[in-house]
Amino acid sequence: MSVPRGSVIAVAHTDETENDVNTTLTIPHSASPIEEEILDIIRAGLDHSDPKGWIPWAWSVLAREGDVPAVLCDDHGDEYARLLLTLAGLGRLYELFVEVHLGGYASGEIMTDLLHEGWPHMTVIELARYCEQRGIYDSDLPETESGLQNAAIEEHTDAVRRRLVEILGEWHLYTSLVHAATPEPLPDFSEDDVADEEELDDDSAIVPDGDVNSPTVEQEHQLVFDQIPLPFETAIVFDSSDGRSYEWLRGDLDLG
Repeated sequence: MSVPRGSVIAVAHTDETENDVNTTLTIPHSASPIEEEILDIIRAGLDHSDPKGWIPWAWSVLAREGDVPAVLCDDHGDEYARLLLTLAGLGRLYELFVEVHLGGYASGEIMTDLLHEGWPHMTVIELARYCEQRGIYDSDLPETESGLQNAAIEEHTDAVRRRLVEILGEWHLYTSLVHAATPEPLPDFSEDDVADEEELDDDSAIVPDGDVNSPTVEQEHQLVFDQIPLPFETAIVFDSSDGRSYEWLRGDLDLG
């Protein structure tokens, strides 16, 4: 296999055979672990979308260790502020990693807005109570609601990064993020494909092939995330000549 000069290769190390790779999943992927209304709040604040579902997968990783509930919904009472900030921290970690991986800096403005009356947001009172208990404060004076929220998100971003490294190891976490940040290749369309599409009218019904219970694209990627390190004959190749995103993820490179 030829590799571009200066590239980094993420290759799994297995003992002898592909069967040595543990692909057992402890949480089913039949449904998202996060209700869509909640996840939409996080997605709305991201410049880089998460089409492969890294954020819900990372939540499931924390859930397997008992750090968060398996499903994030509207039934968590006083714990909701902590859980929502944890999810925002995962979104922020993903956003910053993609930015650094693309050659940017980990200093982008936080666009996530968690503060509104009524579910799925949290109130300013809930945020203030939580931050007071945890000793989180806005370093800018006078302190503002958004400043306090952003301080809490930043703290949770660092906390989830350290926790995921502890659970997965640096390499597994890194390769999962690289896979999530790598765009899918554009499909190849032939002239016949274009002609077939033009023949379809508005009343045409397209029936998907296969079982309706087949995994979605997001669920298929979540399986890949779980199976990293990958089988020995598989590699993720990406351009990162100086390894800056890996060093940043480890906490060895300050790009703030």
